[in-house]
Amino acid sequence: MKGWMVVLPAYNVAGNILNVITGTIEVVGDPGCILVVDDGSTDGTGQVCRQLPVVLLQHRKNRGKGAALRTGFSYALDRGIQKVVTLDADGQHDPRFIPQFTGLLEEQQLDLVLGIRTFAFSQMPKDRWLSNQLTSLLISVVAGKRIADSQCGYRAMNLEIYRRLRFFANRYDFETEVLLKYLLHGARTGFVEISRIYGGQKSSINRLTDTIRFIRTVLRVALYES
Repeated sequence: MKGWMVVLPAYNVAGNILNVITGTIEVVGDPGCILVVDDGSTDGTGQVCRQLPVVLLQHRKNRGKGAALRTGFSYALDRGIQKVVTLDADGQHDPRFIPQFTGLLEEQQLDLVLGIRTFAFSQMPKDRWLSNQLTSLLISVVAGKRIADSQCGYRAMNLEIYRRLRFFANRYDFETEVLLKYLLHGARTGFVEISRIYGGQKSSINRLTDTIRFIRTVLRVALYES
C-alpha cells in the first residue's frame, strides 16, 4: 500500500470498528496507512481505535461524514499521499475488496473507482433503495454516464482532481458532490462489484432530509459546473 491511505470516517461505531480495522490491517499489512477520522463519536469509538496502531484524528463534535472525509483527504495530501481508499467503519463494507479497488485504479490509470453493491430489492431497506435509485438516475443524466450506485461509500480515488476543486457539502451529500464533480471534470472511472453486509446496523442517514440534500447538491453542481 505504498503511496496509499485507507480513510475510515467513523461515527458511533464502537461495536463494529475493531473488526473493520483488524480486517483492513490483514489486507493492507501496514496499519500506519490506515486513517480513522472519528467524527465526534460519543460511544467510545475513539477509545477503541487508540488500542490499535492506526492513525486517529478526532472532531470535537459531529460535523458530518463529508467533513470527516475532507479531514482525511487533507491529512493525506499534506503528507504527499494522493491515492486513497474510503470505506465505511460500521462493518457493512468488506475490507477484502481493497486490493481490487487499488489494483484497478493503478493498472488502468483511473481517477476514481466506485463500488457497486450487489443486492436484490428485497435485501435492501426500501427507503435506501429508492433514495439511491433516484440520486443515481439524476447523476447519470447530468454527467451523461451510467452510474448504478451513486451512494456507495466504498471507493478508490486519485486526489489529483479533488485538490484542484472546491467543495461545499459536509454531510452524506459530499460523496455525491465529489462523484459528480469528478465526472464533469472528465475523470476516468471504473467499477468494482462488492457485497454489502446488512447486520442490523442503524443508519445515520435521514432518508427524507438527506435525499432532499442529495438532490439539491446534484442540481447545484449541475448548475455551476456543467
